[in-house]
Amino acid sequence: MTSLNSILVFFSVIILFVITFTMGLLGMPFEMGLSILSGALGIVFSNIENIVKYNRLVFSKKVKRQVQAIINARNELPLAQHEIKR
Repeated sequence: MTSLNSILVFFSVIILFVITFTMGLLGMPFEMGLSILSGALGIVFSNIENIVKYNRLVFSKKVKRQVQAIINARNELPLAQHEIKR
C-alpha cells in the first residue's frame, strides 16, 4: 500500500467513525448517513486496484467455465452430429 493510499484510508476511517459518531451525538441523521457514505467510498477507492484485480479473476473464471461447458457439450454429441455441424 503506498503512502497516499495509507493517508486516504486513515482519513476515511476517521470520517467513518469519528465524524459519524459526532453527527449521531448532535442528532443529525442525514449528515451522519452522508459521513458514513463518504468514509466507505474513501476506503473503497483507496483499494480500487484490489477490487479491479478481484473482478478480473472472477470474470476470467466465469468465462473459462462457460467455454469449458461448451467444449464438454460439443464432445458429448454423437459422432454423426459432429459431421453434420461441420
